[in-house]
Amino acid sequence: MAGIAVRHVRAMVRDPEPPFTVIAGPVSLVSTSRFYALSEPTEGSIEIATSNMKAEWARVGTCWEIESELGEPPWVGFVSEESWTYGMDTIELPLLGPMEGLLQVKLPNIPTSQRPLGSFIEQAIGEANKVRPTGVFPGEIELGETLDLEFRQETAADFIGNIRDLSDRDYRERTDIDKFGHVTFFIDFGVFAEPTPTELGSREIVAGVFRRERPIETLTVVAGGGPLPLRHFSTVGEEGSTSPDPIRFIPPPPPLVFVPPKIGINPPVGPGGNVQFIALEDRLELQVDSVALRVYRDKQRDINMLFLTLDTSFASVRSVTVGQILSVIVDDWTAGIVSLNLWGRVMEVHPHEEDGTKDIVMQVLTSAI
Repeated sequence: MAGIAVRHVRAMVRDPEPPFTVIAGPVSLVSTSRFYALSEPTEGSIEIATSNMKAEWARVGTCWEIESELGEPPWVGFVSEESWTYGMDTIELPLLGPMEGLLQVKLPNIPTSQRPLGSFIEQAIGEANKVRPTGVFPGEIELGETLDLEFRQETAADFIGNIRDLSDRDYRERTDIDKFGHVTFFIDFGVFAEPTPTELGSREIVAGVFRRERPIETLTVVAGGGPLPLRHFSTVGEEGSTSPDPIRFIPPPPPLVFVPPKIGINPPVGPGGNVQFIALEDRLELQVDSVALRVYRDKQRDINMLFLTLDTSFASVRSVTVGQILSVIVDDWTAGIVSLNLWGRVMEVHPHEEDGTKDIVMQVLTSAI
């Protein structure tokens, strides 16, 4: 027997072509999952009783919208696989968000040019729409740093991901539904860090894990072009660390927005030893120093992370979304041993309407633990 429909959430079937108009619904869901994130292609899934389905709604490429009554933005994705199980009275449909569902379009080879990173993202989306209408457009784009890059035989989605890897900025998928019910997707690019007065404590937190990884003592970026010994490279790291080439060692400046907690140099061996990270960036020829600074800064932000499950019966929790800066204060985090008092940036949001919770992933920006 099919499961009970999930409360506070429903789905709409939409045309797979822009502007993705509604063709059926609302459809009750047995279960659902999806997430919102910075710099990560979004995915989701829905489970539907076969008594509420039509076969054509399960076809690969079919567009589905997930609507929530608990304050989450609309989420729209595309069926990536059709699978019918013998004797089952429900069907589960895996869904891809706009980055993977619409921007896996091969780009032409375009000669190298020097321009801001945001301009490359605008052009990549424009080139994809020349191949076929995608319904995806540049959104809020910060131009950012200037680099000398080229389009290769890659998709628009892969190119945007590569641009993000060369920057300390993020991309964000965003969905807009106008008054006529038409869907438009946007790709934003920038430093998404919105300070909020929201404070999370033991009332709002159902469960959580604070994780601290080994710090990166030095990061070396090696550019492409020619044999490895002849390539340009640059090393950045904590003050006092060593570089394979001391002449090219550059102390990192403070981050653009927030200063991560100071991490001391740990013993050089053993599990507590700092990491010396090497990144090969064959797309680069020059400007290695500036890229190394940005990559180092970005990776340092991921050392301290906080994973929380929150109670959505609180209005403050329902309003939490990616890019927000929140404070977390818990006097007794672990059996009187650990307390938390920190600020963090929300990187992912995973709603769970079925049990009234949402999971969030946060970069810890400043902390006392």
